[in-house]
Amino acid sequence: MVTTVHEGPWPQNAECFQGLLNRHEPTVFRGVANSWLPSTSGADSTLAWLTSIIGHRRVPVTVVLPDEQGLIGIGRIKGHDRINSSTTGHRSFGSAARAMRASLSAAGGSALYIQSVAVAKELPELLPFIKLPLDHLPPGTGEWRTWIGTGNHHVALHWDGRENFYCVLAGQKRFHVCPYDALPDTYVGPMEGNEHGAPSSVVDPKHSDLARYPRFARVLERLAAVDLEVGDVFYLPSHYWHWVESVGFNFSVNYWLNDVPADVVRNAGATFYRALLSMRRLPEHWRRYWKTTFDHFVFGVNGDPYSHLPLDEQGFAGTATPEALDHIRAAIYASEVEHEAREKSDEFILQTKYKLCPTLAMRFGSNSTIFMREASSRREQGVPAGFLAVLAHFVSPHTPTEVVAHLQSTGVNVDQGLIVSPIRELVAARILSPAE
Repeated sequence: MVTTVHEGPWPQNAECFQGLLNRHEPTVFRGVANSWLPSTSGADSTLAWLTSIIGHRRVPVTVVLPDEQGLIGIGRIKGHDRINSSTTGHRSFGSAARAMRASLSAAGGSALYIQSVAVAKELPELLPFIKLPLDHLPPGTGEWRTWIGTGNHHVALHWDGRENFYCVLAGQKRFHVCPYDALPDTYVGPMEGNEHGAPSSVVDPKHSDLARYPRFARVLERLAAVDLEVGDVFYLPSHYWHWVESVGFNFSVNYWLNDVPADVVRNAGATFYRALLSMRRLPEHWRRYWKTTFDHFVFGVNGDPYSHLPLDEQGFAGTATPEALDHIRAAIYASEVEHEAREKSDEFILQTKYKLCPTLAMRFGSNSTIFMREASSRREQGVPAGFLAVLAHFVSPHTPTEVVAHLQSTGVNVDQGLIVSPIRELVAARILSPAE
């Protein structure tokens, strides 16, 4: 089924704007940017006007290699006939504009593209001409970028992690879009991104080799084409797959909006990295267990997982109360501390200064074992009662090596190598912590 693209009037208030983001569907706003620039017509006059205000600024200029059929952005992927799709260097905009004019006037000239230049930082002279009404947004939630090219080029199928408001100020653009759930059919390249930073398909979407990439046919069936003229603004939701054609000379700006705080995005990404590290190689039955658990408790595919329990009996995986969030944060911290403690070398353990936690709880067990735990934790760690002679020295910060040396100087026979393992376990249990 072809992706639906909507058209409508620009949102008039914060409530309508939030509704647009919540619907998360591609939407075109015709003519919103019509009056932003002085009256210009055609590539020559637009380039002349731009040169008059930003001609002295240095910009990155991408030159599309002749044998790439206008494609930018797949990058260096061995075995996929894409060793390099372009070359990029920096020069003044005035110099780049002259090169663009020469390319536009020569039959078969190389395509040139100035892409994703930060306006506020690199081209601040353009800011007074950008008039998209975003006044109701919190400050610092996004940034403007600019895109200027000769046309006859297109970018690889990719997605971006931010809400995109793309404004065409000269020329034409054609977006081809579909939702992120097309991922299995896209033949995506490395998740760390292509040469321009975005994760992208290895398939040229304009010249698709379906014999080699047969599932890509399903992507082509779902892509909707969106033609943008001068003055049009296009809302492209985050994570939508898209590839873009520049039709002749073009000049655009876009606003990338962060709809959630950056630290939340980073934490979600870290969860993905940890899942790749810890879950991908599990036996199949374990992967099925975690997939079902994530779907049920994290993604809520079955609705509220604890609608059958009162709030005070749901535990940490239930409704996100302050107490449940504190429990989750403490569990994450404990897991990270334990992982870090187990990764450290013996030498690192011996040379790091540690101190006993101030809220230590102890109980005596059988066989001369003492069990300890940090007061807010449920995890207990047992040590031989004789080990208390070692632990007593960590009331103030000391390294294990210093403690062993002191005990040996008083005639106590302590083997330095034998204390590394219990020290490591006590650090993992947060009974000992690195002294700051």
